Amino acid sequence: MNIYSQDQHIRRSQTDGNASDDSLLLANDGVDARTPLLYRTDNSSVIRDELLSNQSLSPSIHCHVPDDKFDYGARNRLILVLFICIIFMIIEIVGGVLSNSTAVVTDAAHMGIDCASFLISLTAMYLARKRPTRKLSFGYIRAEVLGALLSVLTIWLVTGVLVYMAIERCIYRQFEVKPLEMIIVASCGVVFNIIMFFTLHANMCGTSVPHHGHSHGGHHHGHSHSHNDSHDSTSTIINTEPIVADIIVGQVGDQIVKHKKPTTNINIRAAIIHVIGDFVQSVGVLCAAILIKFKPEYKLADPICTFVFSVLVLITTITIMRDIILVLMEGVPSNINYAQVVDDLLRIPGVRDAHSLHIWSLSLQRTALSVHIAIDSDRDYLTVLSQAQEMLRHEHSIARMTIQVEPYDAHIMSSCENCRRPVT
Repeated sequence: MNIYSQDQHIRRSQTDGNASDDSLLLANDGVDARTPLLYRTDNSSVIRDELLSNQSLSPSIHCHVPDDKFDYGARNRLILVLFICIIFMIIEIVGGVLSNSTAVVTDAAHMGIDCASFLISLTAMYLARKRPTRKLSFGYIRAEVLGALLSVLTIWLVTGVLVYMAIERCIYRQFEVKPLEMIIVASCGVVFNIIMFFTLHANMCGTSVPHHGHSHGGHHHGHSHSHNDSHDSTSTIINTEPIVADIIVGQVGDQIVKHKKPTTNINIRAAIIHVIGDFVQSVGVLCAAILIKFKPEYKLADPICTFVFSVLVLITTITIMRDIILVLMEGVPSNINYAQVVDDLLRIPGVRDAHSLHIWSLSLQRTALSVHIAIDSDRDYLTVLSQAQEMLRHEHSIARMTIQVEPYDAHIMSSCENCRRPVT
């Protein structure tokens, strides 16, 4: 079996800077201890230390990018807002009991959703820094999803109890609400939410995302990407075994490094949305309390507010639960078009087929992909690999990808069930 010689590979690495800046190439058979690639067979493997220590090669061929800087500013603000949220939730629970208002207690339940969301965000930020283990090869990324599932189920249970109490009040109407206490608690809610908003908004205005020391956008690797396909005519793929490249794309705060403008931490943006929802709900409780204060006969405004807020809680959590189920079922993320990914892969020159495409979410923000790309035998696999990597990274924001490049065989691929793309 013919493989690229060491000289050919070194020359190609120098001229075809388009090779992945974080990819590891694997091939089968034909192992030679002098070959600087990592070749694996059943009995041996040649570690790529020689390749990485060769100063004539670009260091960007290393399979991993540097670790991202941890966003301590986002973490500190989330911790501060979490404490504020917990304090006010306790105040609302006590105030709801003293005022005998289910609307206030429902608002406290909504605050509980926010506290759980902030805690999950902080936990996810912490666990994302932990190294993968042999048992958990992806690390603790899914802990975020499990935490979100637990919090949603808990909130549904609490909301169900409050709705039951509100129904009883509407039927029997044997309750008295203390509007003054409601007004005091609701007013505190408005103030607390304004404080939390500006605490988080300070992070949006003053904090930008730390970037790597080098760009992953394909334009600043220190080598040219303007090469053409006129490679050595002897450098063709004769190997019938697939060539696999495992690519881990650098991330900043769960965002793919492709934005020219500074981006805000996704956990901060989610927290701001929650705070805005709480603010609206506190204003609603305040309006109901003022109405009951001046029109005591309209005390049904309290359980009606409970129904309205419960619907808001349900709408908010149903979308979260939908995303959780999609992640656990390894579904294609809603922001990615499966067919469009296939079409984009087939547009790459020399690509004849793209099959065994799997797209799934590692967490609520991180997307992974694996695919087999079948190419013409006269195409350079490094060029195709690099083009596919850049396209998937920038056009579809794929965080982690595994691309297998293989020679196109019409007979085998037309008769293989596993090579057929899904139609629905």
